[in-house]
Amino acid sequence: MYILAFPLLLIIPFLLLFPDSKVLFIISIVVGSMLSIYALATIIFRQNFLRFTNIMAISFLLGYSLSTLIYFVTHFSFVILSEKFDVTGYYVTQKELSLAISMVYFVCATLFLFSRVDYSIDSVLHKTNLVFLDIRATLLVYLGLGIVFFALISNNLGYQGVQKIDEASNQISIIGAISIQIAPVLPAMFLIKIKQKVNKHLIFIDIIGFALSLILLFSLTRRTLLYSIIISLIALAPKAQEIHKINPRILLQYLIFGFFLLIIIYIGFYFFMGLRIAQQTIGESNKSIFELLLTAKDSGLLIGTELGDTLHENMSNRPFFLVNYLGILISAHQSYSPLWGEELSFAIKSAIPSTIWPSKIMILPSMSEELTHPLLGLPIYDGSNTIITFGLNDFGVFGAILYPVFIAHLYGSLVYFLQERVPTFIFYFIILNLIFKVFSLEESLAVFLTVGLRDIFITSLGLLVIWRFLGGFLWKQAIGSHQDN
Repeated sequence: MYILAFPLLLIIPFLLLFPDSKVLFIISIVVGSMLSIYALATIIFRQNFLRFTNIMAISFLLGYSLSTLIYFVTHFSFVILSEKFDVTGYYVTQKELSLAISMVYFVCATLFLFSRVDYSIDSVLHKTNLVFLDIRATLLVYLGLGIVFFALISNNLGYQGVQKIDEASNQISIIGAISIQIAPVLPAMFLIKIKQKVNKHLIFIDIIGFALSLILLFSLTRRTLLYSIIISLIALAPKAQEIHKINPRILLQYLIFGFFLLIIIYIGFYFFMGLRIAQQTIGESNKSIFELLLTAKDSGLLIGTELGDTLHENMSNRPFFLVNYLGILISAHQSYSPLWGEELSFAIKSAIPSTIWPSKIMILPSMSEELTHPLLGLPIYDGSNTIITFGLNDFGVFGAILYPVFIAHLYGSLVYFLQERVPTFIFYFIILNLIFKVFSLEESLAVFLTVGLRDIFITSLGLLVIWRFLGGFLWKQAIGSHQDN
């Protein structure tokens, strides 16, 4: 897949030479969008290209190129008449947009080239037939479904994945922290179980479990639902050596399943927007999902054309935020020096448990923009950050390249280290979680590098303890049954 780096590198000089050309900018995002779709289909159906460097490059192309193209198309305007673009309340020029997309393409090209030396994870993902051979895997996947459901009904996990904070101790709910790690990978794990056909008599129950795992994602973020479905497709799709075995009946099943997923995505987005309006109506952020759902139902927010119009408006404006915000930061860095590790320092401090640092929640800002924006002469607001923007803020263009490459190789090295060292089911939980994080473009640096890895480790350790306990319990049951006979 490294060959995809060359068309991106070819476009960059033209964007730098003619940064004010709107037509050239449009051509560049069309090319980037086509490459993103091709690359995504490639890693799904030809998993010998499945590397974290490739996944991260695809994530950037989807987020910066394809989403920008969607914005232009839905507005029926290719921004040819405008001189400045105001989406987030801060103006950027065409030149800054061209510089932003050039930076993204250079980062993606670097990632594609580094994929030649990155660890390939396709060999371990080919072992899906081994995941549910042990009955403990089945017990754990249904236990995970129960934990997520309990977290939602108990308000330990709220709307948009907000985790409950104990007011007395200022500590995040453990159940909320664990469930937010489990929920995105549950659909993929259920699909692996269904595909493996361990017990054909219970497959209908597994299908219900898969459907429930998707429905429980509706109240989180739309990105969570979308990327969870993508990693589910990666887990489900036939491997390269199996494609020639697909007959018309199997192909029809895949097409029906794809249509079903599109319906799920639409319903999920619709449901999510209804909850958002309900939260704005109530005016409180600590209400449970079910309280928001009742408000949405009583107010008629889950039906009607008004909700559909609101969803369409939000979906058509949101995609442009990514490239727009990167353009804003590039403009700011022309007048201000890099922050020399402030973003990284904030991410490391965020990972320190509240039990060790009780006053952390009162000392640290709620988001990194509260720390970095004043240093860059920007007003404080929730920006559309990615690993590229964090690296750019810390160390300029060098950081924008270094951070994505480092994190991609860190994840690959972690997978390489863990294979054969943990049970197959837990290994799949970890690897699918890491893939999900790479696809989840707009996350904080802490989620990618410190807090996210810490929570995956804690959750995986808990799963491993339960796995060992179940192993001992089932062994004693088997011994007892043998002695009775």
